[in-house]
Amino acid sequence: MKILHQNQQQQQIQENDEYFKKISIIKQLKKVVQVLKSKFRSTKESIDVSKKYSQSDMEESI
Repeated sequence: MKILHQNQQQQQIQENDEYFKKISIIKQLKKVVQVLKSKFRSTKESIDVSKKYSQSDMEESI
């Protein structure tokens, strides 16, 4: 009976461990997505700025 009880405890711990692993993976993915979004935003802004400059350069050359 004791051995059975210990096995159940170990199984519970393993399930909890899997659960925490999944949660940590999800948290890491969310962080990665945030970083990528911020990078994309800054890239998009720099593209907008470069478009403005190239537009004004073209107008000056004409």
